[in-house]
Amino acid sequence: MPEDVFDEPSQWRHEAILALGLEGEERIAGAVTGVAYPDALAPILAARPEGLTTIGDLGAGLGGAAEWFRSRSGAAVLAVEPEAPATLAARQLFPQVRIARATAGALPWADGACGVVTLLGVISLLRDPGPALREASGSPARRRSSGSPISSPPATGRWCTGPTCSRPWPTWRRR
Repeated sequence: MPEDVFDEPSQWRHEAILALGLEGEERIAGAVTGVAYPDALAPILAARPEGLTTIGDLGAGLGGAAEWFRSRSGAAVLAVEPEAPATLAARQLFPQVRIARATAGALPWADGACGVVTLLGVISLLRDPGPALREASGSPARRRSSGSPISSPPATGRWCTGPTCSRPWPTWRRR
């Protein structure tokens, strides 16, 4: 997939958010992709573990969902985004979210650092989501999350949590 497929739209949205002077909830809404905001995010916080202190957000884009999680939960958010323009824009738009340029298959935080890891609209973009799911949910060699990954395919709105996310991609996709 060419890099600029997501770069240009991210840059356009970032420029529009700044030009329109969006702040607070409007800024978050401008940075979140998808038509189900915030309804698609609320169930994640409703199901979060007691005492959750850190959330991981893989494929953070412009950081809108990460900021929404942070502002609603009080938890720290560690976000990763593979695209440089989106990473830079997210840092500018939401400085309280810790965002790193990295891939979901090679997370830059310590094992067990997050109570929950989200992959919102990410799975459908990966040729092989196995490495990202193993990295997020933990295999015997890697355990980045102390909980289960939470994923939402962008079109279906169905949630994938826990062991279902850990199944091989063809099995999970048929469900």
